[in-house]
Amino acid sequence: MHIKVGKPWSMTPSGNQYKYVLFSKNKIYVNPKTGVVTAYEEGAAEGRVLDKNGNVIAIWYITAFK
Repeated sequence: MHIKVGKPWSMTPSGNQYKYVLFSKNKIYVNPKTGVVTAYEEGAAEGRVLDKNGNVIAIWYITAFK
């Protein structure tokens, strides 16, 4: 997924039963409860959506651009 720096984007699936994790060396962050990703600089990240048991439901590869 390509996202614009400074513009929030939501990982899917979404809902209270999911937890969100993001791995990045850049200033790209995720709200662990809502799944909203925001990039503060260009770069790349891997986001994961986990169910309540900790199983990976979805993996997102994210690149942020200006």
